[in-house]
Amino acid sequence: MDFSLGEELEAVRDLAREIFTDRATPERLREVETSPTRTDTRLWADLASAGLLGAVLPEADGGAGLGMAGLCVLLEEQGRRVAPVPLWPALAGGLAVAAHGTARQRAELLPGLASGEVRPTVALEEFGPADPLA
Repeated sequence: MDFSLGEELEAVRDLAREIFTDRATPERLREVETSPTRTDTRLWADLASAGLLGAVLPEADGGAGLGMAGLCVLLEEQGRRVAPVPLWPALAGGLAVAAHGTARQRAELLPGLASGEVRPTVALEEFGPADPLA
């Protein structure tokens, strides 16, 4: 088995590494840590404008179709700089909608995720004996 990344994923990794290295500096991290949201919205916008947020989404939804492998590459590079952006919840949520959402849900959510305008997350609802609505 060949577990090498391949050209597309290497290109994503290299671009992500460059963006995180240039923008998630120790000074910027200190600045973001003292902000009310503790999220680097400028870095999020930079990732979106570079096409990295949409890269994981299916091609049918306007992405590059890199899926979980692409997300893992992005997360690895994020972890190298401890960049305060919600890649995991937003992109994992986006992939869930891409895989299981209706056409309307995909059309309403995924373009905004790719452009960086929205930051979705995953929520879990469990029904059962501990259900407060029961």
